[in-house]
Amino acid sequence: RDAHYVWKDLLKEASPVEGKTYGDLVNMKVTTFVLPYHLHAFQMTQVVPYLTDKQGDVELRVFYDLLCPDSRDAHYVWKDLLKEASPVEGKTYGDLVNMKVTTFVLPYHLHAFQMTQVVPYLTDLCQTQNKCLQEDYAELCWKNLDWIVKASDLSENKFMDSWAKTVASELDIPEQDIHDLFSSNDSHNSDWRVRENWKYGTSIGVSGAPQAFINGVMLETYPTSAEEWKKVFGELFPASQADEKFIQ
Repeated sequence: RDAHYVWKDLLKEASPVEGKTYGDLVNMKVTTFVLPYHLHAFQMTQVVPYLTDKQGDVELRVFYDLLCPDSRDAHYVWKDLLKEASPVEGKTYGDLVNMKVTTFVLPYHLHAFQMTQVVPYLTDLCQTQNKCLQEDYAELCWKNLDWIVKASDLSENKFMDSWAKTVASELDIPEQDIHDLFSSNDSHNSDWRVRENWKYGTSIGVSGAPQAFINGVMLETYPTSAEEWKKVFGELFPASQADEKFIQ
């Protein structure tokens, strides 16, 4: 309770970033956590999903590996599904879902770590220059998956040189920028950020890719087709299940 009222006031105040309040600066998310020794807390908390997600945005966080064929297939399932009508009347899945993708390097995929080091650079490029190439880059990785997974004869340095040329050519970005990511000239802290994403994933139970969380809850089994995802969302919005196309 006290923490809530501290933030209620603080969000209106000026932050250390000039011209921004803490409310402008912070993307604040609240998750309820029932303490079992608080009588009636569980019943009170059952009301919260209705208040926050009645028609609401569904946060879908997925973990992909850029050299994983299953992650590739999962990406293309969602690329099509986002355009389709959802169980919520008047909304497509793209309207309904707040989708977030986190890279998760599988250690047995040779060169996956180096390929993923490009992602922080692209994230920064999107934020600073509004040149957002993350999806294009992921698809470039999966397009080259078949030969890269077999390139065990390429040393790390030779692969990085080759990959920098490919990325620069395909995405029209300076080749030197990519080379810098693999050196002491890296200004994007790429190595650490790749490791940070992996540690984040493992800390919440991710052990492979693809993996998915809906509103913070990990799915026991990753749905591998559009039909399986539709069943998941049909269960989230049971009032819409009268429409047969969502309960096949």
